[in-house]
Amino acid sequence: GTAPDHVYKRWLAFGLLSTHSRLHGSDSYRVPWLFGDEAVDVCRAFTKLKLSLMPYLWGMAVEANQEGVPAMRAMVLEFPGDLGAEDCDRQYMLGDAVMVAPVLREDNIGEYYLPRGCWTEYFSGSKTQEYGWHSGAYDFFSLPLYVRENTLLPIGQCNDTADYAYEENVLMQVYALKSQASRTVYNRNGEKAFAVNASMENGEMVFTVDGEAIGLKLQLMGIADAAFVEGADIEKNEKGLILTVKEKKITVKM
Repeated sequence: GTAPDHVYKRWLAFGLLSTHSRLHGSDSYRVPWLFGDEAVDVCRAFTKLKLSLMPYLWGMAVEANQEGVPAMRAMVLEFPGDLGAEDCDRQYMLGDAVMVAPVLREDNIGEYYLPRGCWTEYFSGSKTQEYGWHSGAYDFFSLPLYVRENTLLPIGQCNDTADYAYEENVLMQVYALKSQASRTVYNRNGEKAFAVNASMENGEMVFTVDGEAIGLKLQLMGIADAAFVEGADIEKNEKGLILTVKEKKITVKM
């Protein structure tokens, strides 16, 4: 049957944070405007979010093709040995870095589990290291969406089509860099365009770029300032410093 408005809006967020998204119904017409103006706005917001994530999602698609690892993953796949992750059947990892917990309750309470480590809430940028079960109230434009530590997350700068050059003008967001991390960005033929490798030691971040990265920027999430930056121009942003890459090696001293 046809869901009530509140279920439809929650389903939009869930469905658009997956690999394939499609609005359809077997016995009813399910376009957003038939579920109210807010449903249109929710659909627009999460569609734009998904489109900005396409460089990341496409990388997960390439990995799935090459290695057989699914893009939407049970928590235990990324956190083997974590007893709390074994029974998490109401949330998932979208790729290796992003945890998605759809809101399933009518009272707008989202419930989710965070394994050990530093997690960054995607929408607000707030960080937590409190592992275990959590809950909170979420409006229709949000849900528990967290990025795990030591992640390089490629964000595209196009939010009006899924068909664009994923390897150009990437904003590589750096989340809670602890040691070493890397991310490969692929073109739409599934070929490696470039990779960014990162390391953190004694308060110094070093990034190296392997390949041709047109318009690449790095964003150090949650970091407001740096003592020294070499190899990139720097600008301050409320979510974290943005480095416009000028050289193949970038050094940031905290």
